[in-house]
Amino acid sequence: MNTRIANLREASLKAVPRISDERARLITEFYKHPETAGLPVPVQRGKALLYLMQNKAVHIGENELIVGERGPAPKAVPTYPEVCVHSLRDLEILLTCPVLLSQNKQALIFSNLHCFFRTLTALIV
Repeated sequence: MNTRIANLREASLKAVPRISDERARLITEFYKHPETAGLPVPVQRGKALLYLMQNKAVHIGENELIVGERGPAPKAVPTYPEVCVHSLRDLEILLTCPVLLSQNKQALIFSNLHCFFRTLTALIV
């Protein structure tokens, strides 16, 4: 194993798993735009993906030849509020797991995103 690969491997092993709120924030921003409400659901989803791709952070690590992560950093896992809206109890359980979710992000996800997508889901279903 060459030095570059060894360093990338070490960095990957040292990365701390965490939940990223980036995707949830961006998707919520998109669906809150007034012009989104009148569009057909398939068009909303397509435009949401476009908005996400235009606005999300792309992680490019040092010495990487193949770049990109699911979230804004290694082992930062995104949330999908338009697919699964977690309850406050779910977020409390996540705080007890090795996955890190700060109290501030828990409050943000629950107060802003959770309430918005609970309402949106009720309207679509």
